Amino acid sequence: MTKKLSVFFIVLLMGSVLVTPVQAQEEESDSEPVELHLFRGGYMDLNFGLNLNMVGSSLGSGSMGGLMTSRIYNGALNVNVNPAMLAFTNKGQVIFDSRVGLGSNLTSGINSSLVSTINDEIESNIDETFSDEDSWTQFPETYIKPTEVRDLDAGLSGNLASMAFAAPVHDRVVIGGSFHYPAAIDFDLGVTGIAAKLAQEQGTDEVAIRFDVLMNVSLLTKMRFEMSKMSAGFGVKILDSPSQKLAIGATFSRYQVDNIRRLQADMSGMVVVGGADERYFNNPEDPNLNYDAGESNAFFMNAYANFRATELGYKIGATYQPTKRINLSLVYDFIPEFNLQGTDKVANTYLPVFIVGTGDDILSGDIEVALDSLQANKPNLTTERNISALVDDGSLKLPSSLKFGLDVGLGKHTLVLNYTKYMNELSFSHGGHTLGKDVQHGVGFGMDFKMRDRFESWGQLASIPIRLLFLDIDGVLFQSLGRFTGYKDSHYRFGGSVLLGDGISSLDDSDDLRSTLGLPLPQAFSMGRQYTIFEHVNVGVTVLAVPDLILKYSVGISF
Repeated sequence: MTKKLSVFFIVLLMGSVLVTPVQAQEEESDSEPVELHLFRGGYMDLNFGLNLNMVGSSLGSGSMGGLMTSRIYNGALNVNVNPAMLAFTNKGQVIFDSRVGLGSNLTSGINSSLVSTINDEIESNIDETFSDEDSWTQFPETYIKPTEVRDLDAGLSGNLASMAFAAPVHDRVVIGGSFHYPAAIDFDLGVTGIAAKLAQEQGTDEVAIRFDVLMNVSLLTKMRFEMSKMSAGFGVKILDSPSQKLAIGATFSRYQVDNIRRLQADMSGMVVVGGADERYFNNPEDPNLNYDAGESNAFFMNAYANFRATELGYKIGATYQPTKRINLSLVYDFIPEFNLQGTDKVANTYLPVFIVGTGDDILSGDIEVALDSLQANKPNLTTERNISALVDDGSLKLPSSLKFGLDVGLGKHTLVLNYTKYMNELSFSHGGHTLGKDVQHGVGFGMDFKMRDRFESWGQLASIPIRLLFLDIDGVLFQSLGRFTGYKDSHYRFGGSVLLGDGISSLDDSDDLRSTLGLPLPQAFSMGRQYTIFEHVNVGVTVLAVPDLILKYSVGISF
């Protein structure tokens, strides 16, 4: 008798889902259900950390969805936006960008609700699975306890997201550099105390042998993804008059992508033959096995690899101001493909013979449990399976682009429009599968509003509720103390962009996923504000950003 089983501990090991039901296939008409005496799901501990800085710094256009603009202040940040604009940085400048950390203490309410939801879903799936009387036989003494999420620690980590500097070296030439962490993701999952006891009789009515199988499993998974970029660039003024401005520039960047994967399962157990003979897994002195012939009772799963890709890219830009109200920008951004090659790769596993399937089957969760494959004299026999797909090399593709920007001055305010033609796809490939989007076009829109520097009327005081929407508590404070802080040049901004293209998915039965990925994809959106204090200090705050989430800030110092 063979039963199809999406084995709980295997699927958890793969980190595919947090809630995984055990599923049994339809029984053949002459098969008896497997006896279930015990299922204890154990406890799950999850740690998830996210730090995204995709939109850009909170100064300049980073607070309006990362749009490219020449009219909005970017300063040294132009080394990453449009290097041509570096040419109009008249003073030396250093800019630091960071975010406010939101740890588990601040997100405890969300985490608690999520834990409750996950636990309810796990319990429902387990109850539904084992209630199938065609697949399982339960007894009054059968003990079932679903896996319980014990600890969920999820939050946004605070760190220095980027740093940029600019320095004039000539009347017409300015150089700049930056260091940037676009993304850092940490995922740790541990499950302890998984246990199961199954039983079945094999043979005929006259001669039958009973097999009792006991298994204990503990799991640990770890994944870390990190991307960093170091850049150096320059801008050159070609024309700089009151009515017209023209400049060109270039930036050269070194990208590094790191990916750490670790999967480990400590497994033990035994098979009881005929209610008497006990055969243990992981017993190096089992007299029933011929180790010289390659027989084994090892029972474990272990995979580890460290992947890294280092590549070079560049950006060439130009800016032209034909009138005081109009600014035009053009940037070509070449981003290389990242081939993630692993070092110190380990991927091996030994599983009992009654767990049937190739390495690919195991990794996909398509596993068969065949208790009738047990041998009476060697019931704890295990075989090696190939799980090298876990540590296969992969690739990350980010689209190169040609971007056009238009700034229109509306008095003291500014309208920003962007159009982008993308050259290749946004995708990730691993294990022969690719998932992503064939990006073709991008459109962006943003607004910048110049605010008054002083409270000069009751009408301006009425704007405070709007300012609170932008969490402008610090700005209101500095403005009220303007005599001492020199508060000035206050701006409110919002903006974003959308990616257009076709979805990419090589997974089986992925038409729906491909269609979903083909929908317009929000690339970025943010709303924030900026002001100057103490004459030489620029402060930017991003209140909300997608995908970066909330509460980022930047400080720029001119000298």
